[in-house]
Amino acid sequence: MMTRVNIRYFAHLRNITGKLTEEIDLENPTIDSLLDRLATKYGKVFLREVSEPGCLLLANGRLLTQKSKVKFKEGDIVSFVFLVGGG
Repeated sequence: MMTRVNIRYFAHLRNITGKLTEEIDLENPTIDSLLDRLATKYGKVFLREVSEPGCLLLANGRLLTQKSKVKFKEGDIVSFVFLVGGG
């Protein structure tokens, strides 16, 4: 059974994907599965950007790490956001 999650892109990931949001159907609704699917779709540049320390992964507003063992549920909102610094 497929699980549909809603993806939100911020900062330069919008340029890489050409999208603000999209829906992805996952057979195995895990972080690894999602990242594999998006890396296949958008290439190594996407994977490199989301692997940077300044990229945060949120699910329904909660911070996740790539080692989190969560399973996404139908309709979850997954956001890729970046820390901003300045001074």
